Amino acid sequence: MKNNNSASSNSDRNNSTDKGSLKYAVYDIATVKQLKKEYKESTKSYVPEKTILDEFISRYNIVGFDESQSRYIDSLQSYLNHLRPDLKLLIEYPYTDKLYRDAYYSYYSTLNRTINKNCIRISIYDYDLTLDDFTKKESREKIQEENVYLGFFVLRPTDRKRVGRSFINPKALIYPNCIITKLKSSSLIKGVSLTTEGFPHSAQDGKVHTCSETSIWSLMEYFGGKYSYYRQVLPSTILSVLKKVSYERQVPSKGLSPRQIGYTLRKFGFGSKYYSINKFKNKLPYIINDYVESGIPVLTIVRRESNNDFHAVLMIGHEKLDSNKIDYCNKPYEISINHKYKEAKISVSDSLDITTKKFIVIDDNQPPYQKSTLDKPCSYSKKMNDAKIHGCIVPLYPKIYLDIVRARQLVYELLENEIYGYRQGPDKIILRLFLTSSRSFKREIMNDEALPESYREAIVDYIMPKFIYVAEISSSELYKQNKGLGYIVLDSTSTSSDNFDNIVLFALYTDRLILRINDNSLPFVIKPKVDTIKEKLKSFNLYENNLK
Repeated sequence: MKNNNSASSNSDRNNSTDKGSLKYAVYDIATVKQLKKEYKESTKSYVPEKTILDEFISRYNIVGFDESQSRYIDSLQSYLNHLRPDLKLLIEYPYTDKLYRDAYYSYYSTLNRTINKNCIRISIYDYDLTLDDFTKKESREKIQEENVYLGFFVLRPTDRKRVGRSFINPKALIYPNCIITKLKSSSLIKGVSLTTEGFPHSAQDGKVHTCSETSIWSLMEYFGGKYSYYRQVLPSTILSVLKKVSYERQVPSKGLSPRQIGYTLRKFGFGSKYYSINKFKNKLPYIINDYVESGIPVLTIVRRESNNDFHAVLMIGHEKLDSNKIDYCNKPYEISINHKYKEAKISVSDSLDITTKKFIVIDDNQPPYQKSTLDKPCSYSKKMNDAKIHGCIVPLYPKIYLDIVRARQLVYELLENEIYGYRQGPDKIILRLFLTSSRSFKREIMNDEALPESYREAIVDYIMPKFIYVAEISSSELYKQNKGLGYIVLDSTSTSSDNFDNIVLFALYTDRLILRINDNSLPFVIKPKVDTIKEKLKSFNLYENNLK
């Protein structure tokens, strides 16, 4: 979005200001990326390459940022190369960054040298921005419009990983083709409140927080910002929680084990669940995929085969699927239906296998929103290119008791079941399994005009727990159109030892809706009672609320 009526950003008045204690400058990304070489006649050589940001730092004598290329230029260039070249950047100093300031008082302030406690914030705009836009009412309203402000990242005066905390809208990326779990976050810039969507990210500093602590911080920043049940925390709080179970000094950090990560998440209110490659083997990719489709950030542990190094990243979404590449997989799961309504062999292709699926990764060694497949989870990194998934830790709501592995097994059993099973449709189907809140699910059902009114009313009025498992059934052709043939919905508060009569809530197909009748006078179902509503429909819309 461009404002052709704005004043030229090349003028000193619009580019920077030295009024007051806060310093600002506005540049386009191409200008900031440009490296300048200066020739020194006295030494007959070129001085180290610099950017326009070096001029900003020198002009205001900003302590701790005066070392050029070797300190921050490489990491800054990496971030800028990740962003669209047509965007504008607002540089701001001094900025109090909550993450760096927490690390400063935990560690940097205790060192025998002076470390700057302030940061530089660089905010991103899809707008031909000038500094006057913040003071004029009409332009101020313009920059507050949706998708104008696209987030920020912070430069910190550390001796490594200069680019620190960031919150960037994926629309700022060169290749924004992704759907992720996201939250809204607001920033106050020159007295103007600006809001955008994205996922919180930070580079590790290697001292107070390594990849494990940074991933936990990122998770809590997301959940605490989106749900009142959780709270946002800082690295010092993470260290405080682990203090009771730590037998060595915690700073400088050596990282955390999966057990320590799970313990910390449990202390922060989650019913965390750990899945290892040794136990779940070839099921692990499907577990990760199902939780990602649930809109739950999955803390994934990867291991380098060359030197046994471990690293923690977050899986938060995936690329939008190319409908031209969707097809049934070569090795589907086979189920046998054998009852009076249908006799057939049904091939079930999982949503993970119908195309080459690239996941969106939050890695504290890289700019946010990297892309990789599950067989090469760090393919974007030269250093970690040979890494394989070693396990994952899932931050679940504590009242979700039914394990997703058992849920998948139950779905296959229910498809074969005479009462709740699959009767009408093609013999090749696609299955997508995910968790969602019953509140969001009911809202989407009520808004789906493709469903008969009797179906929508029955589902919306049906008593459900806070979270439910949903298995979507579709065909290859319908999946390309984002359409489905059926739903099987399970009670997430059941346990893996319950039989499916206690776990299934209802099933919806193109020929009927089957609802289990709730009897609150009994603690469990002795003999299932169902209510069947029969209306014909061709298809309905697939659920899209988890990832956007």
